[in-house]
Amino acid sequence: MPTHADAAAAVAPPMSPEEARLRRTKTVVTTSGTVEEKRQEIKAYFNNTYDLFEKLYECLACEEAFQRKPVHELRHPHIFYYGHTASFFINKLVLGGFTTRINPIYEEMFAIGVDEMQWDDLEATHYDFPESSDVKEYRDIARAHMNKYIDECEFTIPIQFNSPMWPVLMGIEHERIHLETSSVLIRELPLDMVKPHPFWTNCPAQDTEAPKNELVKVAPGVGKPGRNPNVSEHPAVYGWDCDYGDVEREVAEFEASKYLVSNKEMLEFVEDGGYAAKQYWTEEAQAWMELRGAPTHPYFWRKENGDWCLRTLTEVIPMPWAWPCEVNNHEAKAFCNWKSAKAGGHYRLLTEAEWHVLQERNVGEDQFEWAEAPGNVNLEKFTSACPVDFNKQGEFYDVVGNVWQHTETPTHPLKGYAPHALYDDFSMPTFDGRHNIQVGGAWISTGNEATKNARFAFRRHFYQPIGIRYVKGEAVDEFKYFFAPDPVVDQYSQFHYGDKVVAANGRDIAERKETRDIFPLAIAEHCKAIMQKYKAECGIAADIGCRSGRTSFELAKTFDQVQGIETSARYIIPGCQMREVSQISWTVPVAGVVSETRRAAAPFFGIPDVVHNTTFWQSDPTNLHPHLKGYSMVLVNLNLLERTSNPRTFLTDLARITNKGAIVVIASTYQWQDFEALRDYPELWLSGYLDKETDEPVSGLDGLKNVMGPAFDLLETDAAFPYSLPLTTTSNVDGTCEVSVWRKNA
Repeated sequence: MPTHADAAAAVAPPMSPEEARLRRTKTVVTTSGTVEEKRQEIKAYFNNTYDLFEKLYECLACEEAFQRKPVHELRHPHIFYYGHTASFFINKLVLGGFTTRINPIYEEMFAIGVDEMQWDDLEATHYDFPESSDVKEYRDIARAHMNKYIDECEFTIPIQFNSPMWPVLMGIEHERIHLETSSVLIRELPLDMVKPHPFWTNCPAQDTEAPKNELVKVAPGVGKPGRNPNVSEHPAVYGWDCDYGDVEREVAEFEASKYLVSNKEMLEFVEDGGYAAKQYWTEEAQAWMELRGAPTHPYFWRKENGDWCLRTLTEVIPMPWAWPCEVNNHEAKAFCNWKSAKAGGHYRLLTEAEWHVLQERNVGEDQFEWAEAPGNVNLEKFTSACPVDFNKQGEFYDVVGNVWQHTETPTHPLKGYAPHALYDDFSMPTFDGRHNIQVGGAWISTGNEATKNARFAFRRHFYQPIGIRYVKGEAVDEFKYFFAPDPVVDQYSQFHYGDKVVAANGRDIAERKETRDIFPLAIAEHCKAIMQKYKAECGIAADIGCRSGRTSFELAKTFDQVQGIETSARYIIPGCQMREVSQISWTVPVAGVVSETRRAAAPFFGIPDVVHNTTFWQSDPTNLHPHLKGYSMVLVNLNLLERTSNPRTFLTDLARITNKGAIVVIASTYQWQDFEALRDYPELWLSGYLDKETDEPVSGLDGLKNVMGPAFDLLETDAAFPYSLPLTTTSNVDGTCEVSVWRKNA
């Protein structure tokens, strides 16, 4: 049996120049260099990323592999992700007003991934996915489009959040995330649907002895998990919104395992019946176990001819006992609970702050500062995991790299968190108490993922190349950091549900009479009255711009089915929570830094009676998903038209999504939020400009007539429909909008 020394002497096969180009990259520093130097660096980084992602998909052996959903059916088939990363570049540039679409059908079809949220759309009948060759053709066109954009983009150094080059970096780092997540989905495919690839080979050190793990004492310190929010400071690299925050957390003395838990160490838990011992598993974990058919070993372990084996990216190999064991967070917690029972003392996972102490003391440098990777990370060592005693870093091994490490810390925003306008639902939906932060990166973590302040997270049952470093010490309450402030969403929760909040006793309604009608209720009642007045069919209704969902629920009391639609997932979280858990909470500013928490319960609004016929969807109104159609009534809710990137395109599309004789109700202030972005494109304006022929100002209603006229007849208008948008517990923004009613004439 080879020894530890043999493993330490093992080296990765030499790289060809092409392999080195793809595997030795750094995320872009945004604060140094000239504009032209940075342009060429970003262009090379973009094409490198594109090539690397496509090379991963060369592991698929047949078209069926592209079209087949994962066995758990919790994600899209591979063809979606193959198109998704390319369409993401275009969609974000379109959203920012920097470019135009190149294939609207693909850019809608491949727009929205899934994270097992209620608004995710995994219904196969809603998609008609093309063949991989067609998607490759689209990818090539999108690549050329992006290279041209990078060549012509006018930007300055430093590259900051509002730079026209920022969405390019966003798309690059997004594709590198999917490089990793897609590798796991490929690993889940049947072996006959994948093929070995010379680029994606396993570490040759597969039969070394696993080291005996031990605890190493760590002195108290300060963990600093956030990136400096001042991106103009040197050095700075791209970060996701959840990465930023100037935070320091005191860390008490603790002991941590010297090595990641190896397959050999996990075998003890397996052979001791740990998977069947309910006392080690949380209630949530037990539900997952039942759903998965009561597994008895880690997901990627296999038994062949009585021997344990491991499924890697494209192969099944004899069990490499010294490699880190890859498990989800449920399994990691159960292992720690088992170890507590067997070894005595309290064993748990790392906290996010504890890992930062380990990183600072044992590694220090960040990814963009390395001369070479300090471990099996950034694709610089291997294209698989390797033995846990291979990469020593200070007193520990694999503080950075090999596989990610689970933590006790739920995903949460740091102080100063603000979502980015071009991807405002990247992090916010994960601030739900169901996602845990992972730290350290894996062999396939590149770009932003390999930086020390990357704050990625997945649901606790989800699989990634991730394992365990355990801690012996006091129990911790990491949920003390768990709060999910979103002032805009909170404001709309108060706007929608603030008239009936749960009283202090938790049982009764505390009625809050506002100075004006509750607009989300009032507009729903107006729509119902219109349908009755014009004897229109109350079939399927769309509430486009539904925000927190109150209007959708109210409409569902009259219509057969209501679909609430929003541009961003963050806005429909309250409505989905009302459906799923029957209550929501939010905060309302009082004065200064003081705020008041309020809570609303679904029964007080009659929501439980309409859960069955109310759904919420995330979709771009200017490029709606093809299945969102067949409506007998469409409500264009308050402020939807104003914040739409291309109101004309959206309004024109209403004819496609509505039935003959359908009613369309439009509530608008005509105060265009993107007026500055549209200033140079008057052909997109609806109003607020002078008519070229008459030199008279064009009103909002005039603009609607110009667009709606061919397909819809104007029935009536209410030019002073009131609304009251709350600011604090005692102040509101009061205003009026115009509500126009239209009927489809063909």
